[in-house]
Amino acid sequence: MEEFIHSGMHWKIFNFVVFAAILFFALRKAVVAFWLGRHQTIKTQIEEARLLKQSTDQRNHALKKRIAAIEQEVKQLIDELKQDGDLEKTQLVAQAEKYALRLKEDTTKIIQQEYQRAKELLRNETVHSAMQLSEKLIRENLRPDDQKKLGADMVKQLEQQLQ
Repeated sequence: MEEFIHSGMHWKIFNFVVFAAILFFALRKAVVAFWLGRHQTIKTQIEEARLLKQSTDQRNHALKKRIAAIEQEVKQLIDELKQDGDLEKTQLVAQAEKYALRLKEDTTKIIQQEYQRAKELLRNETVHSAMQLSEKLIRENLRPDDQKKLGADMVKQLEQQLQ
C-alpha cells in the first residue's frame, strides 16, 4: 500500500472521483432530460408500432375475409360452370342422337328409293330384252300365212272394241 501512496496513484483516483462528481452535478439535468426524452421517444414509437400493428392486423383480417369470399365465389362459379357444361353436354348428346336417328332414317329412305329405282330399271331392261328376243323369234319363225292370220285377229279385236 505504501507503494500505492508513493506512486501518486491515489491523487489520480481522487482527481477522477472529483471530476466525475462535478460532471454528474453539472450534467445531471441534461442527462435526466436526455433519458426522459429517450424514454418518451421510445414510448411514442412503441405506441405508434402498436397502432400500426393493430391497423395491419385489421387490414389483414379484412383481406383474409375478402380472399375467403373470393375463393367461395370462385368455387361457386366453378360449380355453376360444371353444371352448365354437364347440361350443354347432355343437350349436345341429345342433339347428336336426334341427328343420328334422322340420318339413319334418311339413309334408309334413300336405300329404299335406290332399291325401287334399281328394281324398276331391272324390270324395264328385262321387258326390253324380252321384247327384243320375242321380236327376233317372231321375225325368224313367222310365216306369211301366220302374219295374215294375226292381222285378221287384230282387226277383229279392234272392231269388237269399237262396238
